[in-house]
Amino acid sequence: MKIVKRIVSVVVVALGVWNVPAWAQTQQEELDYETDTLGIMADSLPELEMPTTQIPGDLIQARFAQLQKKIPLVYHPVSHQFVEYFIYRKPEFTRRMMAEKNIYFPIYEKALARHNMPDELKYLSMIESGLDPRIISYAGAGGLWQFMRATGREFGLRQDAYIDERFDPEKSTEAACRYLRQLYTIFGDWEMALASYNAGPGNVKRAMRRSGGSTFWSVYDALPKQTRSYVPQFVAILYMMHYGQDHGIVPQSIEYPTVADTVHVNGYLDLTVFASLSGVTMEEIRKFNPQIINTVLPDYTRNFVLKVPFQKFPLMHPERFAILDSASKKPVNAVMLASAGEQIGDYVYTTKRTKHTVRSGETLSSISNKYGVSIADVKSWNRMRSTKLLRGQKLTIVRKVRTATPRPIEAVASAKTTETSPTKPVLTEPVNEATSKTDGEEEIALADEEEEEADAPVAKPKTKKGQPLVHLVKKGETLAAISRTYGVTVDELKERNDLSNGTIFPGQKLEVAPAAVAASAKVAAANPAKKPIPQVKPRYHTVQQGDTLWTISQRYGLTIDKIKQANKIQGNSIKAGMKLLITG
Repeated sequence: MKIVKRIVSVVVVALGVWNVPAWAQTQQEELDYETDTLGIMADSLPELEMPTTQIPGDLIQARFAQLQKKIPLVYHPVSHQFVEYFIYRKPEFTRRMMAEKNIYFPIYEKALARHNMPDELKYLSMIESGLDPRIISYAGAGGLWQFMRATGREFGLRQDAYIDERFDPEKSTEAACRYLRQLYTIFGDWEMALASYNAGPGNVKRAMRRSGGSTFWSVYDALPKQTRSYVPQFVAILYMMHYGQDHGIVPQSIEYPTVADTVHVNGYLDLTVFASLSGVTMEEIRKFNPQIINTVLPDYTRNFVLKVPFQKFPLMHPERFAILDSASKKPVNAVMLASAGEQIGDYVYTTKRTKHTVRSGETLSSISNKYGVSIADVKSWNRMRSTKLLRGQKLTIVRKVRTATPRPIEAVASAKTTETSPTKPVLTEPVNEATSKTDGEEEIALADEEEEEADAPVAKPKTKKGQPLVHLVKKGETLAAISRTYGVTVDELKERNDLSNGTIFPGQKLEVAPAAVAASAKVAAANPAKKPIPQVKPRYHTVQQGDTLWTISQRYGLTIDKIKQANKIQGNSIKAGMKLLITG
């Protein structure tokens, strides 16, 4: 995986304590570090002067030997310099790694053991990402293990407008183990596998051909400059996690994984609605589910495990079905938006993502002014901790695009309806609806543009011979009410229209009778009976053990809100033995 690096100069005071070649004892040695990790983490840290004394080389060399297990920890002047870099130049970064390592190390250790790989590889993520699961480098690498998009897809990490599994700690760790194992199979050497994880196997093979070597230190001079520092960084951070306290680097506190409970999601889910009803904040949803990069989960979601804070789960558990039911309803007005647009007046505002490539001389201020957004938003969209930019860096810019909407369905469907006017069934011809492709970000799917007067006379229905009878759903209608109008059952309506639950939307077309029955329905609709419509006797449901508002609503084809309104229920709790009025 190819990651661009940045160069930092580290002053080395040569006191003759190292028995190394003269080239390594210069007054100034250029060291490379990861811009997508240490560079981002440490931009705000004050620069510290190197001390006038050095750590004895034989001490570090002896400790390297004690720490070595499966991966060679070769003592080298560059590794020594990075040890002192983490002690004297970046102590805050080192303290943070000590404090946060227990959050992710249990995940790493299980995965490495499962793949029979060296446990020491868990320290690599510190160099890659600074243990930040949502970080993105300016080169586009993302997550704890800094996968580029193409490499992530190669190892099965889902990436779309809703989910980016490069940010999923468990799945990205599994992918990293498979990738590192593949590299070790190619080179048969863990140091070379680490170098190729950074530079790509092609660059490492070219270095081998140019140098004639087969080990990291034998091909060192032929490697890209940034890769020469990559393995020494890994060795140095491993050393610091074991001996940092001996050098005065002590974390203020130790963090541990936060216990989570899970909710299984199948289908569309509006996370903002879920958050408002469950008491779980969007910040907590993002923290526990860093792979979610949108505020909704799409229709095709299957078996998605949504993590929520353990301490909040008992509060939402009794009402979880009602919460999920409310959060799984798509907003329907004049248009159905693929990316959950916002309607204001006669326009719908949809989200559009733009990629901006940073040019020489540009700043966050100039870029934010160009697109009419705030600096804080740009930093948030790109998970930036500082305002520093590099030429060629790609930034995601999120804008709202205005789209004119057709006449609202609700207004058309109920233009002349009053409370005392009985609703007449509307007969329409079935239409072949084309399914348009969407990319989850920019395209919208318009609702049918046919205008139907809800109370218009239907003296000459135009249902063609041999075609089924179709009903156009109006605002406030339920499957139960429609079933009574046409003399069919709710189950028949659901089966005929492939409905998995009782949720319907204004403007939706439902087949209510097959072709054989349509003719008689046409006559009945064209010549409605003059006698008054008989009053429907009220129905009641006695709540049984295990019943919820959601299960009851599904049974009778009603919405939860309709049941709550009819029975004046506050909240979503019901008890066994309660009698609920069931209205159409």
